[in-house]
Amino acid sequence: MKNYIYILILSIVFSSCQDVIELDVASKASKLVVDGWIDSDSVPKIYLYISQPYFENKEYPKATGAIVTLNDGTNNVNLTESAAGSGFYSSNAMKGTVGKTYTLTIQYENKTYTSVSTMPKTIAQFDSIYFRPLPFGKPGQAPKIVTNFAYQEYPEKGNCYMARFSRNGEMDLKKLNFTDDQFINGNHITDVFVGEEVFSGDTIRLEAYGITKEYFGFLNQIISNEYQQQGLFSPPIAPYKGNISNDALGFFRTSGMIAKDTIVP
Repeated sequence: MKNYIYILILSIVFSSCQDVIELDVASKASKLVVDGWIDSDSVPKIYLYISQPYFENKEYPKATGAIVTLNDGTNNVNLTESAAGSGFYSSNAMKGTVGKTYTLTIQYENKTYTSVSTMPKTIAQFDSIYFRPLPFGKPGQAPKIVTNFAYQEYPEKGNCYMARFSRNGEMDLKKLNFTDDQFINGNHITDVFVGEEVFSGDTIRLEAYGITKEYFGFLNQIISNEYQQQGLFSPPIAPYKGNISNDALGFFRTSGMIAKDTIVP
């Protein structure tokens, strides 16, 4: 596939010209993309897509008609596509349990893809949820009020966590809130703020997840690549290394999860 990038080059005498750089980008075969998870006390949810060429700017096509199964060491459940052509597979016959090992198997276009993950526990509870001004802001403007929470971290090392925030039923997907316990192991953690600005009367929902070290590393890849993109000559985005076999892209996540709803006073 040939693509053209026009670069405006300014000369030292402030005249300008336009050079055409022709790039030969090798066309590679599309790959299966997996976005799937199962949380504690929740049913599995698996979204399947087909990757697009680098310069393609269309929505990812759905991978339909796949055979998707999930095994928890005792039960083997067939996940069904919610509607023809949706690419979304789930089943009410299985709910997640902390400590169990889950094997996801996907058969699609004569290929078999697998992923294995053991569901970790999350924080025991939210010790408190409260609302306070951000410790920083624009000069001359009132600081924004945001949601904070506190919790007790477990004494054993190696735990990883993710938090999500909803305001009036709308999930904030703009920010990734995740951490490991490298610097907080066994401590009582306070003033963890998440989400956007809140106002009196808003209904807030906090969700805390225990995530695997592999998924923690996957999220770090996303953040690293995001900050690398600084213009035309920045390094290319590296492929995200997930946990799906057979050269597929994406990730299958297992997470212990707790949630709490509250109202901003």
